[in-house]
Amino acid sequence: MSKRISKILSILLSASLAAASVPVIPLAAYADDGTTSSTSETQDPGGKKDDAGLTLNPVVVNYSILDSKGKEQKTIYKNTSFVMKMTIKDIKVKTSQVTGGGAGIDFLKSVDSFKGTLESLTVVSQGDELLRYDIVLKDCKWVGDDKNFGFKVGYIGGSDYVDGSVNVLECTTSDSTPTPDESNPEPIIKITAVEPDSPIKAGEEGEFKIRLKNLGATSAYNILAEVTSAEEILIKEGTGTQDIESLGFKDEKILTIKYKALGKITSEKQNFTVNLRYYYDNGSTETTGSATAQVAAAAEISTEEKVYPVIDASFSMTEADIDPDKSYSGVLTIKNSGSADIKGLFVNFTSTDDIVITDGTASRYFEDIPIGTTKQITMKFRTMKDITAITGYVRGGCSPLGMKKQFPTVIHESAEAYPEIYVSGGRIGTSIKVEPQALAKVARAKFDDIIRKAE
Repeated sequence: MSKRISKILSILLSASLAAASVPVIPLAAYADDGTTSSTSETQDPGGKKDDAGLTLNPVVVNYSILDSKGKEQKTIYKNTSFVMKMTIKDIKVKTSQVTGGGAGIDFLKSVDSFKGTLESLTVVSQGDELLRYDIVLKDCKWVGDDKNFGFKVGYIGGSDYVDGSVNVLECTTSDSTPTPDESNPEPIIKITAVEPDSPIKAGEEGEFKIRLKNLGATSAYNILAEVTSAEEILIKEGTGTQDIESLGFKDEKILTIKYKALGKITSEKQNFTVNLRYYYDNGSTETTGSATAQVAAAAEISTEEKVYPVIDASFSMTEADIDPDKSYSGVLTIKNSGSADIKGLFVNFTSTDDIVITDGTASRYFEDIPIGTTKQITMKFRTMKDITAITGYVRGGCSPLGMKKQFPTVIHESAEAYPEIYVSGGRIGTSIKVEPQALAKVARAKFDDIIRKAE
């Protein structure tokens, strides 16, 4: 019965794998499809040829609306002149990377529902700090409709001009400039994003902050803030809905939004929509108000790097061949060659019909197999005498029918009381339903009391 080891052992490994702080997935990962970047040359709005260089990601972190005397304005009306001041931070470019400081930055006002002329651009960051600069635009006017103040920015050494915008909530649709009615005030809540420390990346969990400031002459109270995110972002832990007790005149509140970025980010800006509903006193009665805005968080076009365990297993024995009716042992070596720890590994051995695994070594459980570590399991087994050659059946599948040699066959006498009984079909897992008398006739069997009762 001499056999090669590879033909008689079937080693089955089943693992319950859970990588620390990462999802467990099959051996597959996201890959860059090459569609998120381009090296083709384009022409920028200023007539400069576009060369490969810095990647821009400017974010408006603050803005203010002033009149000609420098006083902050709470309301902008159509065709009324104002001064726009804004601070921009580029979260991908260091100050030292832009040649010429402010002279190396080109700021262009986009054609939209706002007009304005650039008066000054001042870099306020230094050295290896992220680039930050202040913009002042004079002779600004809002012509109505859309409230997004758009612009384009390009740097010397940059790869392209990029678009930017800020939602100007101070705009009102009144056709003229009325004198505010102090006896009938209402809240005017400005909604802006707080300057982010770093861009949102694929697979990342973090916090995004939104600032609410009341520019009106009366308080808002019982405020319900509802925040929804872009498709590539999930808002966590119920932070998309928050209650604020009150927001007085010139008061500020910060909403902290907890998020989880999905496995792939395809846009450099992730938008959050903020809807506010609140109560306020208009001087004669309590009434309701609302405000809405869209704020943007800077993001990095990226793909999450998946991590997971990888199991390498090998089985070895001293003997190259095995013989019947003898005991043997072998060693299974398991190595975690993956990029995450294994948290829980169950190993189960099964064998062919003429081998029995012994000494309780058929299974083993490991609670932890860290990255790069190896575990070994000793499995013991014994070979059986060749019952198949003698009887014509495999172990566990002996039937009273079709024996190579006609052995005496006895059926317990209780079987005669049943119209049909089940007997082995000659293979493991196979049964035959047959009448007892017919079985006795075909198998040349007899009925007898063959069960010894316990005393």
